[in-house]
Amino acid sequence: MFLRRWRMILRMESNSGLGLIDDVTTHPKEEVCKATLRAGRYLGTYLLAREGRLPYDAGDVVYEDTAVINNEKEELLNDDTSNKIDEVIYEQLRTGIRDELDCRVCYGLIVDPCISPCGHSFCYECANRIRDTSNLCPLCRKKMDLSFREGPNPAHGVLRCLLDAFFPDEIKSRKEAIEEDGTCDDDELPLFVCTLAFPSTSTHLHIFEPRYRLMIRRALDSGNSKFGMVTHNFYHDLATEGHPDRSPEPFMQYGTAVRIEWRDFLPDGRIMLTAVGMHKFKILRYGVLDGYYRAHTERVDDISLAEEETLEARELAAANQNNQPANGSPLNALSTQQLMQICMDFLEKQRMNSAPAVRERINRVFGQPPTDPAIFPYWFANVLPIPDEEAYKIIPLTSVRERLKVAATWPGKLEGSGWSISTSSCTIL
Repeated sequence: MFLRRWRMILRMESNSGLGLIDDVTTHPKEEVCKATLRAGRYLGTYLLAREGRLPYDAGDVVYEDTAVINNEKEELLNDDTSNKIDEVIYEQLRTGIRDELDCRVCYGLIVDPCISPCGHSFCYECANRIRDTSNLCPLCRKKMDLSFREGPNPAHGVLRCLLDAFFPDEIKSRKEAIEEDGTCDDDELPLFVCTLAFPSTSTHLHIFEPRYRLMIRRALDSGNSKFGMVTHNFYHDLATEGHPDRSPEPFMQYGTAVRIEWRDFLPDGRIMLTAVGMHKFKILRYGVLDGYYRAHTERVDDISLAEEETLEARELAAANQNNQPANGSPLNALSTQQLMQICMDFLEKQRMNSAPAVRERINRVFGQPPTDPAIFPYWFANVLPIPDEEAYKIIPLTSVRERLKVAATWPGKLEGSGWSISTSSCTIL
């Protein structure tokens, strides 16, 4: 009868640098040591190390099964005893180190271990959360010199090994719970309540608030790097006027989903990033998670090209029936191309009157004007110093023509007395 028993094979490479030299090349000296463990793997390995036969830093230790035919009854008994010893020692080790592997911030098993200079261990994300508000260790109050960066921190080797060896199921459950808390459903977006963003245009942001730093890290860790941008409710004061018990919405109902294209983590935890608009959305309902808003949204897409052509033909036909002249006529009497040309003429006029350095700066930050009428109003709103209330008007619109009609009114308001540039919102650079 073939019986199973553990045998340890140790392979060591010489670190002396001398090696054995032959006529062709240099080969490092390799020593292979073998030992039979009769008291189980854990106790047997420990005894070898205590006796000095196994280096504590041995880099290549292999356990193999061995079959023997010698006193079957005795060998079977020894094999069963070794397994029981392994089970007992495993449970003792597991129980003994359990409390030492808890994060002192979230009080759960450490996920992606991070070791502070003062010697305390935390989850990497918990360490980030600490640094969002303080640079002091929550246990000993010493300064934590932990640098922020994207992605998981290289874990301390011993801690990672212990966690994976003794608590694999618990670690897996913890990671799944963390991912579930930090990620959103397909129709759910974390919201950055700050300013307007538009589809197919870039927005440059400086993230310094702790809640939004956490939101951005979670968006990056989720893999899609997406979040929603909405602006503050322009009508907050009007909504509460005369109704002190009314709780108005903190932001406007429509916004833009953006994807992070570039990011830079600063040493103190702040984040510089560039995000590009993907599509518009309408907020259906929302809640709060860790200080920032998350909303269930409905995507807002433009009407089809056929519907656009039908809308334009209907408006132009109605204008012709009323015998309205092209010059000075309402915007409904102008074709979509004519509406866009009004905006382009204004841009050309401003370019002629501006310094070369200003033109170069605008081109560098915003790029050249797009030729696609569907995108042009968004670019136009980004470039012009117009109030956010006015720029917001084009976000809910699903017709290219309707957006161009709104954009075509901006040159006249800027050239007239409709707006004061000094009181308009700042352009984000």
